[in-house]
Amino acid sequence: TSLYDVTADPGWISRLRSTQKSDGGWAGNDSVSTLEATYFAVAALARWNATPVHVDRAARFAMNRLRREGFFTNQLRSEPLSELPHLWRTYCGVRILYELGYDIPWREAIAVWTGSCQNEDGGFAGTSDVDTSSDLWNTANAVEILATLDVPPQNSTNITKYVNTLQNHDGGFSVKLGEASQLASTCDAVRTLSIIHERPISAI
Repeated sequence: TSLYDVTADPGWISRLRSTQKSDGGWAGNDSVSTLEATYFAVAALARWNATPVHVDRAARFAMNRLRREGFFTNQLRSEPLSELPHLWRTYCGVRILYELGYDIPWREAIAVWTGSCQNEDGGFAGTSDVDTSSDLWNTANAVEILATLDVPPQNSTNITKYVNTLQNHDGGFSVKLGEASQLASTCDAVRTLSIIHERPISAI
C-alpha cells in the first residue's frame, strides 16, 4: 500500500476530467493550457486509475510541444522558439506521455539534451546554460526523465555524491548547498537515490 493510495472521489475525478481544454491540455491560473498543468491533471487521474476524457488529444498536446532538439516547451513545435527551454517542462512532457501509455518520440534527443543540463558537481540545472548552478529539484527531475526513457544517467556516482552533500545534520536535505532542509527537497533526494540505485519506491 502506497502513501498515495487514497480512495478516489468520483465527483472530484469527474470535475477534473471536465476541465480538459479542446486542445487536449489543462490550464493553470489562466485560460491557456500548459504542460505543467496538464502533467498535474494527467498524473492525478493516473493515480486513481482514471484517464482524461480525450486521451489522444492530451497525448498530442504534449507531442506537439516536443522540439527535435530534445526538449519540451509550452510553444507549439511549429512556432519559432522564443521560450527558454527548461528541464521542468521537459519532465512534464515526458511524464504526460508515459502516464498516458504513449511511446515517447525522439528519446535519444531528449536524453542527450537532459544530459547537457548536468554540471561538473554531478547535479543538474534547469537549463543547459553552463552558468546555471545545480539544485536538487532539477537533479531529481533529470534522473526521472532518464529512468522513464530507460537511459542510465551518466556519472551516477557523481550524482549520488552531489545529493549526499545536500544532507544536513537534521537528516533532511536542502535544495542547494548551505540552505535549510525542506520536506520537498528531502523527498527529491530519496526519489533520486532510489532511481539511481534501483530501489523500489512507490508513487515516485
